[in-house]
Amino acid sequence: FSYSESLLLPFVLRPSISRVCIIGLGGGVIPRTATRLKPGLVVDTVEIDPVVRDIAIRYFQYKESPSVRTFIEDGRIFLTHPGSPYDLVILDAFNSSGVPFHLTTREFFDTARARLTSDGVLGVNFIGSMMGKDARLFWAAYRTIRRQFGQVYLLSPEIAAGNMAPRGNIVLIATVSPEPVDMAKLREAIARLPAPWQRTRVPELAGQLLHSPEPPPGTLELTDAFAPVEALQHY
Repeated sequence: FSYSESLLLPFVLRPSISRVCIIGLGGGVIPRTATRLKPGLVVDTVEIDPVVRDIAIRYFQYKESPSVRTFIEDGRIFLTHPGSPYDLVILDAFNSSGVPFHLTTREFFDTARARLTSDGVLGVNFIGSMMGKDARLFWAAYRTIRRQFGQVYLLSPEIAAGNMAPRGNIVLIATVSPEPVDMAKLREAIARLPAPWQRTRVPELAGQLLHSPEPPPGTLELTDAFAPVEALQHY
């Protein structure tokens, strides 16, 4: 399982995607893979740490160009700048040791939605679980996103295996449009994917989406005024 391939599922839901913003560069795998699979794609990646950018270029074959740009800045601040809307915003700034609280709140997701087109998609990578103590932060962020977007879908290797307890990657995909994804049309879109896409796990993963599960009773909604991220994650 590669969570990065799961974050490419929006391209199946919305084949017209042409402009992407990625918050969190890591090794540059997602922009590198997306531009290889879809030539001509415009990708703006926002990374707060310049050392991460240098490492991605030096060791992970990340290459910048006029259509693949890196901005050294806080992701939330970047989204407030004027600019053309994006078809897809990917948030990949979550990790096993901490979550920037200001990237989990209602106000942040409002900002992200405002930078999306009317048919836009948000993709988010979480590290966590859907059951037990480790699930509290995930469900709080999920509930916050669900209230801001039209439809929400989940995918993880544990969901696919029917096991929601162990800790791991959980990918959330949210659409601006309130219209649910037509699964028959999704299967048709999968069948039409060009050959390079068929060599990935994207077609397989597209059939494993879980649509809009209910969060546990009493789940918090995170706001700038109250987002106890550390408490939810560590206590």
